[in-house]
Amino acid sequence: MEPDKQKSELVVLGAQIADDGDARYRLVDLHKASGKLEKHKPVQFMRLQSTQDLINELRAEKVGNPTLSPDPINTKKGRGGGIHVCRELVYTYAMWISAKFHLKVIRSFDAIVAQNSDEQLSATDKVLRAEKALDNEVLGVSQAASKLAKSKRTVPPLRTAFVEAAHGLQLCFPGLDVTPLLEAAKPKLKRARR
Repeated sequence: MEPDKQKSELVVLGAQIADDGDARYRLVDLHKASGKLEKHKPVQFMRLQSTQDLINELRAEKVGNPTLSPDPINTKKGRGGGIHVCRELVYTYAMWISAKFHLKVIRSFDAIVAQNSDEQLSATDKVLRAEKALDNEVLGVSQAASKLAKSKRTVPPLRTAFVEAAHGLQLCFPGLDVTPLLEAAKPKLKRARR
């Protein structure tokens, strides 16, 4: 790829169509993709009254509406230059060449939209999966907290029962040393966190 040539997502019949960064596409690239016939040169298309009428209509539509794209046509000189036009003019140029080429251009734009939708869907799926994993983790922590709270209620009575049982064993077996059992049953002091 030439260093000055801008990367575009639009590919028609295997030819990458350069854009100017403002959603305008270079007609000379479309001309090459269409077969480079002399009669289909971009300059011929730009001379048509119907093309000029469409450009004027697009410009009139933009007046007072800052959300619309910049001027529908941009001419650049030098390397990577040429006539760059908005999507509507790309469609019109393709239709002027042939119905078959027009259809190829439409399908190429549709492929970009579908790809972007897939990428957005993929990103949405990732967010949903992460959200589900987080929910599962929170549920696990919540269940562990519930078990801990329950153990705080059940452990002291169990400890008391254990100590009583150990003393009962000592009564049944007078020589039995239950001190290690009683030490194991003592509550552990919590260490201070650092």
